[in-house]
Amino acid sequence: MCGGTRGRRARLVTREQAALRQAARAEADTVAEVDEVIGTPSPTPQRYTAAQRQQAARRAARVARYERVREFVTQGYSQRAVAQAVGLDRDTVRADLRADGPPGIQPVPAAGCVAFPRAPLS
Repeated sequence: MCGGTRGRRARLVTREQAALRQAARAEADTVAEVDEVIGTPSPTPQRYTAAQRQQAARRAARVARYERVREFVTQGYSQRAVAQAVGLDRDTVRADLRADGPPGIQPVPAAGCVAFPRAPLS
């Protein structure tokens, strides 16, 4: 019984990985486009890790969501109607509309930086 469950899990993971690879390839036909999405230009074509491909696929999905929200709003839909049509929370729609451009890669602030200052020691 355990062997069947493991086999099903392995097949499911393999299908999910294949779908992610296919989505990344569909969104980025060339290495340069993948480099642009990932943010690390390379002088020569290279093979990307699974994490890099997943990152590119997630970014492509966020950009597609952003463009879809903008398209609905330009057609005259309200934020509430857009949220229901796209399947997002209204706050997410509002954030997409307030943004200057498609969502980018946000750096994680280091501890003790200006964004998260540490309390003074006294």
